[in-house]
Amino acid sequence: MIMTIKSKKTEERQKQLSVQEAFNLWDLLKAKYDALEQLGVYQQFAHDLDLQVILGRLIKTIDKNKEILESLMKQFAVRGPDQYRFPVDWAGNPEALRDEYMAINVLTQLQSRILTMLRAIRTSLVNEQIRGTILRMVKTEFELVETMIDYVKLKGWVATPPLYPSSPSHLKEIIDVSGVGHLWDHLTFRYDNIWQTKAFRELVHDGDFRILLERGLATLAKQVEVLETECKKFGITLPTRPSEVLSTPVSAEIVDDDKIYRNILAGLQGAMIMHAEAATHSLVNDRIRHLFQDLLLEELDMFDNFVKYGKVKSWLHPVPSYRAE
Repeated sequence: MIMTIKSKKTEERQKQLSVQEAFNLWDLLKAKYDALEQLGVYQQFAHDLDLQVILGRLIKTIDKNKEILESLMKQFAVRGPDQYRFPVDWAGNPEALRDEYMAINVLTQLQSRILTMLRAIRTSLVNEQIRGTILRMVKTEFELVETMIDYVKLKGWVATPPLYPSSPSHLKEIIDVSGVGHLWDHLTFRYDNIWQTKAFRELVHDGDFRILLERGLATLAKQVEVLETECKKFGITLPTRPSEVLSTPVSAEIVDDDKIYRNILAGLQGAMIMHAEAATHSLVNDRIRHLFQDLLLEELDMFDNFVKYGKVKSWLHPVPSYRAE
């Protein structure tokens, strides 16, 4: 009887998350296990004292996030992956791994795991606790990325891509071609977002939804101003701005509010990856990289609130639950 009651409680918990969220928990925990094993090995090989300290800090933070994920998997009764192996004392050649190789590799892996966590956020639409937990983890692990970037730049281990040759001659601040491309791409993306959002505003029926779109337009306008300023500063040719005049649709019945909502949601999901890639590639100019990071964190908060709003309106497609009825 006791086992039956326990089994029913387990099934009820499992119904509170989707199949995607069950995989996200498993995948993120496996990534943490892999990271801890790698960092443990590197910590034994590291020669530079600063690198040893940084690796220890990374291990501490990732281990804390690992414990959070393990707790969530126990709470929702999701089977976890095998744990990582503890590194053993190495009696071989201490020069087998160079500090430069290890530091660059750790940075690359940290950046890759940020993208994995963003995919998990993008697909965690059912369980608020899980999505909120991963959101907080992204913010803490971005701090680890910044720590590693500061370290490898201090050591002179960052490969520098071609610098943008068309910046004004009086400008002392430098930017590489990747940063220029991402600034232009972000600005173009926002121009299109503004035009599309204005068009959707004319079509929606729900008053609350229209107010939400107005707020989104205000945020986009502020971001456009920032991006235009940066493009002008570095002498980057600006893309064509969208028209301020939109023709009034003949009928607002051509599309439903829920379809408009899901279209915007997909745009927010795509913007996450766009911001993350820009932050990953922009290593030369710290200020521009921080700009892309700020845009990403703002996008994540907007996405989180937008998902909650869609759930209130019942506009999200039902996702298969981990434990079906």
